[in-house]
Amino acid sequence: MTPENGQLNKLVIIAKFFQFNQLKTNFRTESVAGITTFVTMAYILVVNPDILSKAIFLQSSGDLFGELVIATAISAALATLIMGIYGNYPFALAPGMGLNAYFAFSVVLKLGISWQIALAAVLIEGLIFICLTISKIRNQIVNAIPECIKQATTVGIGLFIAYIALINTKIIVYDETTTTTLGNLNQPETLVAIAGIIITSGFIARRITGSLLWGILATALLSWILGISPLPQGIASFPQLPTHLFGQAFIGLESIIKMALLE
Repeated sequence: MTPENGQLNKLVIIAKFFQFNQLKTNFRTESVAGITTFVTMAYILVVNPDILSKAIFLQSSGDLFGELVIATAISAALATLIMGIYGNYPFALAPGMGLNAYFAFSVVLKLGISWQIALAAVLIEGLIFICLTISKIRNQIVNAIPECIKQATTVGIGLFIAYIALINTKIIVYDETTTTTLGNLNQPETLVAIAGIIITSGFIARRITGSLLWGILATALLSWILGISPLPQGIASFPQLPTHLFGQAFIGLESIIKMALLE
């Protein structure tokens, strides 16, 4: 068998497994779609660790950022592979933008709950959702929720994330009288953030593939040129394995059990 025939046989096997003929698609179309989806979602690899690193740390905020990047990538890769291979659906899965902010800012930082215990709560929540899904109860719950509430929830999460972003970029700041007020728009960091919003919005309006990622890169480039952010120390590096994160949910679960027994 020639290498060309072997490659062709592999493509045929893939086509049969994913039912390309029935779905009227092909390997090239699905490959391009997969790359496009990755480029569109790649910002999560930075945004999710940035949010979580404010609550998940050992000595100081951000010291586990590298490990959180790898943990985000691994979780997204495994979930997407399971969805594609087991579920046979072309859906990419990754940590949700909104729940991570709630985890970091509301549960850990505001309520003062340790991030290990919070992770244990997420683990328990996941197990409950698996049980609800297997028992078909989840479908009944979702179908019982009015469509307007579903849409409002999505919009609310988006506004919550946008609010956090506006605070981090100092476009809006805390005010004792009105709680929130307009910040100093003359600050370089704020001007770059505003420029980034405009650039990204333009990319989205022009329907450019990977508009969010290109917007992030354009904003970062502008920040580097103006000297607001330090230049990266390298293009690539060996991944920082999440050794400090592994098993922390079980440690938190142990703490929960101990607290329950003491009560």
